[in-house]
Amino acid sequence: TFQPPFVEYARQLWRRLISTDPANAHLKLSFAEVAKCFQLKTAGDVPPWMTSNQTGTVFDRLGAFEGTSSFDVVVIDEAQDLNPTHKFLFVDAPRARDARRVLVGDAFQ
Repeated sequence: TFQPPFVEYARQLWRRLISTDPANAHLKLSFAEVAKCFQLKTAGDVPPWMTSNQTGTVFDRLGAFEGTSSFDVVVIDEAQDLNPTHKFLFVDAPRARDARRVLVGDAFQ
């Protein structure tokens, strides 16, 4: 099937973004992109096209997300505003330590 060239351009840019090659150091991942990388790595669901079996990527430097593993209780305010990636990371992802999670939100927002 025909794929417009912009799909391949986007894949090439993504591969450069996640590369740890110093030549690509001027390209920065946003917080949302880093969070998505953690989600994919934690879920063991990194699509092959994202890394193209390349080594030296940001995925090599990421372990499973453990951002809340050292806390007994995690309180998330404005929980209704969590996007699916943040919900996975802070609420649904498996943890080495089973912290209680308290979500505070407004059902009418």
